[in-house]
Amino acid sequence: MGYATTLFAVSIDELRSAVGSQDQHLINRMRSETADEGRIAPDAGPRVKLCQNGEIYFNGVLVTWDEFIRQLGDPMWDGTELHEYTESFEVDGDR
Repeated sequence: MGYATTLFAVSIDELRSAVGSQDQHLINRMRSETADEGRIAPDAGPRVKLCQNGEIYFNGVLVTWDEFIRQLGDPMWDGTELHEYTESFEVDGDR
C-alpha cells in the first residue's frame, strides 16, 4: 500500500481568515488543486516478468518481444513507472 502527501505553502494569517469564510474563489482553487483527475497513481504502470527461459510476461500475459515493445509504447503508460521482476536462477559455476 502506498501513501501520498500534498503540501501547500500558504500564509497562516490568510489561512486563518479563510477558514469558514465561504470564499468561492478560494474554494474553487482548492478543489482544482486537490482534484484526483489526471493524476497518476504511484503504483500505476506495467508489470513485466523476465523468465530464465526467455519468456516475457507483460501484465501477467505471455508476449513476444515485438508484442512487448508495442505494448510498452502505448500512450496509456506515459508518466508511469515500469515494475520489473527478473526470475532468479543459477548460472553454471555460480555455486
